[in-house]
Amino acid sequence: MALPGELAAAAAEIAAGVAVAAVPAALPAPVAAEVDDEAGDDLDETMIVARRMKPWTLETEHGLKVSLTKPVVLLGRNPARGGAHTDAQLVPLHDPGKTVSKTHARLDFVEGAWGISDLHSTNGVVLIDGGGLENELDAGASAPLTDRFLLGELAARIYLEA
Repeated sequence: MALPGELAAAAAEIAAGVAVAAVPAALPAPVAAEVDDEAGDDLDETMIVARRMKPWTLETEHGLKVSLTKPVVLLGRNPARGGAHTDAQLVPLHDPGKTVSKTHARLDFVEGAWGISDLHSTNGVVLIDGGGLENELDAGASAPLTDRFLLGELAARIYLEA
């Protein structure tokens, strides 16, 4: 059986006009490995991996900065996970005026953009666009997140870290 190095040498000799012993036209086919039936079951399953999120930061007017590490984030003075969001990131917010509810709002990262939902908070969620125009969400409503927003009277923003 000729190895790849021997094939290259044989080709060089042929090109130089030197007679060469018979060289196989192709390398032998690889021998198929036997597959254990139990191990073969794994071939039907695909592991799902979570892609690492880009480094987003939530910042409040009081200087709190929190890296958002999960696609669902619950915000409030003392946020608690509900049945539908058992692995949400909890972000407790310091609010001296106590205008932020215990579990005030939910942030959702979907298809590369953040959305916000008011969780029937006492003092609401207000979205502030680039021109300063304010839009208050109805209790329980959701909307795409703007650069700045208010949770009660607490100003906050989210930005992508450079």
